[in-house]
Amino acid sequence: MAEEKMNIKKQAEEIDRQNKKFNKYREELKAKCTHTRNGELTLVRGKNSNNGELVYICKQCKKELHFNQMSEAELQEACNKIDSAIDVIKVNANPNNENDVEMLKKMAKTQYRLGEIVAYYKAATSRNNKHRGNGNNHHDNNGGGVWGKPSIQ
Repeated sequence: MAEEKMNIKKQAEEIDRQNKKFNKYREELKAKCTHTRNGELTLVRGKNSNNGELVYICKQCKKELHFNQMSEAELQEACNKIDSAIDVIKVNANPNNENDVEMLKKMAKTQYRLGEIVAYYKAATSRNNKHRGNGNNHHDNNGGGVWGKPSIQ
């Protein structure tokens, strides 16, 4: 009986380990997903959040997207908070630990690119920016942006 319990415990631990790997891979796929297929958005309307913002789910990666537009100042504040969090991580990392050294390289790259986020966001939400990189128009007929109004399939 004790041996059977130990076997169950080992199997449960293996399932937990595999679930962690699976979840990490799923998050990587979500990060890579453009939420489009053949130039068309792959979003379906989900439930609105408690604060009334629009929520969509990508049919490909299953990521939940919250379309609540923010001002440039709000975005800059969010980037500043991430920048500060990265500084805390860097200060507490061990430069003699191989894993920490790799993580520090990733953090430095992320931190360096934070400034680009504001510019990309501004371009993506600009009313004058009618086309995405592939030339497809995702804007309404009035020439305005479709913020919060993607083409739902």
